[in-house]
Amino acid sequence: MSKLYSVVHKSIQNVPVQVLANMLRRKMEEQGIEHELDEVSQSLAEHLINKNTEPFTWDDGKDSPNQTFNLSFSDDEIAELKQHIETVIEELPEALNTAVRKTARQRARDLRREWPYREASARAEVQHFRDNLNIRWGKGLRALKMLLLGGREIGDDRLSALQRSKAKKNLVKREVLIILHVNACRVMNEIILLLESGFSDGALARWRTLYEITVVAEVIAAGNDDLANRYLEHSSVAAKKEVDLEERHGRSRDKLEIEWVNQRYSQAIDLFGEEFRHDYGWASQILGKKKPSFRDLEEAASMKGLPPEYKAASYAVHAGVTGMRWNFAQFRDDGPPVPGASNAGLDFPAKQAAFTFTRVTALLIHKSRRLENLVAINMLLEIRDSAEREFDRAARKLQEDEDAAQKLRWDSS
Repeated sequence: MSKLYSVVHKSIQNVPVQVLANMLRRKMEEQGIEHELDEVSQSLAEHLINKNTEPFTWDDGKDSPNQTFNLSFSDDEIAELKQHIETVIEELPEALNTAVRKTARQRARDLRREWPYREASARAEVQHFRDNLNIRWGKGLRALKMLLLGGREIGDDRLSALQRSKAKKNLVKREVLIILHVNACRVMNEIILLLESGFSDGALARWRTLYEITVVAEVIAAGNDDLANRYLEHSSVAAKKEVDLEERHGRSRDKLEIEWVNQRYSQAIDLFGEEFRHDYGWASQILGKKKPSFRDLEEAASMKGLPPEYKAASYAVHAGVTGMRWNFAQFRDDGPPVPGASNAGLDFPAKQAAFTFTRVTALLIHKSRRLENLVAINMLLEIRDSAEREFDRAARKLQEDEDAAQKLRWDSS
C-alpha cells in the first residue's frame, strides 16, 4: 500500500512536468529535432520547472552532430499549457479512484489466489496454539465441559418432568426457568469455545450475559406464575421498540405485522399497566417500582448489587478507554493490549462462568427433595470446585513461568 501512495504522490507532482514535456516534444518535432525526443523533452521540462538557471545541454552518448533549437512560447501557448495542467488536475481524482479500484481488485485476486496456502498456514498456527493452551489449561476446560454436560442433563430431566406433570401450579414459572436455563447452556458453551481459543475477554463478556440470565432466573424463581407470565408477555414491549426503531431508520415491515405488534403492545399495557413499557417493566409489580432497573433485580435476587466482576466484564463489552487499553490476556498491567488470542487470563472468566452456571442450574431443582436431584446438584458443586482448583493451579504455573522468563530476559540484557 505504501508503494501505491508513493506512485500517487509522484503522479501529482509530475502533472506540470508531463504537460510541459508534451508541448516541448511537439515544438522540437516542428524544428526537426530527432534524437530521443521523449528523454530530451522530459529532461528539459524538469530543468525548466525546477527553475534551473544553467544552460541546458543533452548528451545522447553517441557521435551525433550537435543540434540547437529556439524555444519560445506565445501567450496563447502559455494559456494552453495552463489550461492543460488545470484539466489534468481536475481529472486527477477520478483517475486516482480508478487506480484505487483497479489496485484493490488486483489485491483481492492475489489474496483469493494465495488464500488456500495462507488459510492452511493460519489453521496450523491456530491448532498449534490450541494444543499448547490445552496442555496448560486442559484440566480446567474439561471440568467446565463436564459442568455443562451435567447442567444439560438436569435441564433435560426437568423438561421431561414438566411435560409429564399434571400439576396446575407453577407450570409457567417452571417453563420460564427452563427457557432461561436453555439459554444459559448455550452461553456457557460459547464461553468454553472462547476459552479454548484463547479469548479470555470475549469469554468474560459472554459471562456478563450468563450473569444477567441468572439474575432474571433468581427473580422468576422467587415469584409465581403471574410474574413468569408477565416476563413472557414482555416480548410485546420488545417487539414494539424494535418496530419503532426500524421506523426511525426509515425501514418498514408489512402493515399487517406492524398492526399486530401495536395491538399486542396496547393489550399488554392495558392488562399490566403503564409501567410495563419499561425495560424491566415485567418486574415492576413484584419490585414495587414504576421503572425498575437491573440493579433492582439484583437486589431482589439477593445478589448484593453489581459485583466487581460484572464491571470488569463491561470493559470488554463497551468501547470505554479502560477496555481499549487493558484486557485480561495481558501478563502485566503496563503491557500493551493483546490484539488476538492469548494463553493468559483464562482463569478469571472460567471461574465466574463455573459458579454462575451452577447457580442458574440449581434453580431448576432448588426446592426439590428428591434424592436424584440432590445427587445431581452436589455433583455439579463438586465439578465446579474442581474447575476452580485447576484454573487456579494453571494460572499460578503460568505466572511462575512468565516471572522466570522475565528474569532470564533481565539477566541476559
